[in-house]
Amino acid sequence: MWFERMLLVAGAILACIVQIAAAAPESNGDAAAPIFGYYDARTGLFAAAPTEPQLQASAPASSPITRKGTIQVEATVKIDPSIPKDATINAFVTIAVDSGASETGFQPPVKRSGDSGTVNVSLPYYFEADSASDKITVQLVLSAYQRPPYVTLIQFIALPADGATTIVKFPASL
Repeated sequence: MWFERMLLVAGAILACIVQIAAAAPESNGDAAAPIFGYYDARTGLFAAAPTEPQLQASAPASSPITRKGTIQVEATVKIDPSIPKDATINAFVTIAVDSGASETGFQPPVKRSGDSGTVNVSLPYYFEADSASDKITVQLVLSAYQRPPYVTLIQFIALPADGATTIVKFPASL
């Protein structure tokens, strides 16, 4: 009796497998192309990602905004008395546009007088920005004799007008 029941269950399972296989579409061995997309939490549905031609059609064909001018970086540095008087104070200035298309850097000298120092550097630039609302990142890194202590200072400024000289001031302590 137990054997007959097992045979009956196995037959039922085999019949289901045959029905499922018969109902499946014919395949020529090629896997279906994947559909890339994302889950839209607002609608609760899967949304297919736009294809390359759709992206190109929706993107405006605009040329980059170009700006050239000068950014003048001025820093007054209060130097900790524990840093030796004969220690070299190093500075590194970088300016970059948000879109990452343009960046420039320079290592100006730090003029030291006792427990204070100054950095003054004019950096000419030529930026290609994606938009007039892009920001410029101005970064100043100061270090004492090639090892800590060091300080990194960052300011974000609006994209300057073409031909402008923009002054960026940093108060700093090292």
